[in-house]
Formats: sequence, C-alpha cells, structure tokens
Amino acid sequence: MTSTARLELEIDLLKKKKAAIDSDLVYKQEQHNMSTPCEPEMKDSDLMGVVIYRLVRDRDRIEVEIAEKRMELYDLQAGTVQPT
Repeated sequence: MTSTARLELEIDLLKKKKAAIDSDLVYKQEQHNMSTPCEPEMKDSDLMGVVIYRLVRDRDRIEVEIAEKRMELYDLQAGTVQPT
C-alpha cells in the first residue's frame, strides 16, 4: 500500500469519526430539546452543556486532523509530480 493510499484511508476514517460525533450531537440535542434525557449525563442541564461542548471540541479537533492529513497527502503527491 502506498503512503498516499494509506493517507486517503486515514482521511476517510476521520470523516466517519466526525460524522459519528455529528450524529451524537444531534441525538443529545434532541434529548435536551424534547426534555427526554435518555442518558445519565443528559439529566443534569449543567453537565449536559459540558457534554455538548466536549463533542463540539472533539469534532473540531477531527476537522483539524483531516486538514493536516490532506496537507500531508498534498505534499506526498506534489513530490511525485515531475517538473515539465
């Protein structure tokens, strides 16, 4: 497996992790909006806020990691391009 293929797989995995966090955010926000907490941490409104902020932070960190991997991929691909 080439380095570029490996990076593309890593980017794909990170995108899936981000989608899972986005899904969890929607789920938790619906619990809060409908006043039907299904999870222990969602029963306490102060703790619920922290949970939501943590998910947003984690999602944003994954977005940064995706951007870093894309830059790494770009650098690898640019290194293989032959000058004309």
